[in-house]
Amino acid sequence: MPYPQLRLNLDALDNNIRVMAAWCRDRQVDLAPHVKTTMSAPIITRQLAAGAVGVTVATVDQVATALGWGHQQVLIANEVVDRDGLIRLRSWLEEDPAREIRCFVDSAAGITAAAQVFAGEAGAPLEVLLDVGPRAGARECAASTTLSALPNWSAPRPA
Repeated sequence: MPYPQLRLNLDALDNNIRVMAAWCRDRQVDLAPHVKTTMSAPIITRQLAAGAVGVTVATVDQVATALGWGHQQVLIANEVVDRDGLIRLRSWLEEDPAREIRCFVDSAAGITAAAQVFAGEAGAPLEVLLDVGPRAGARECAASTTLSALPNWSAPRPA
């Protein structure tokens, strides 16, 4: 067989999936596993069957892959600031109103870029999560107050 190959111990994989699912259920936490490493539809199917609510990816291209596999709940674990990527997100959200695509924002530039593409009354909104922490542009909670006060920011819709 040509390389690269991935060989898994399915018993160990299924056990890990069960343990993680139980840990999340016990803590009443929703799990959307980050699939960027495996990008494996069969593994994602196992995780969803065990209770995961969606998938997490790293890029807009990975969103396309997840949507192609039929997944409707996708979180992008990064800020999307490029116009073409944001336009793709908007088109996917408008194409199917049941779809839930979210991403992180951690800067005024990110909020402004998304607001420019998602402006207007028509079309689905882009739901964003404010990313605060050492790897984010907003490194402290005080920065989140500044970002949430921007004119393009709107409060999250009630669950």
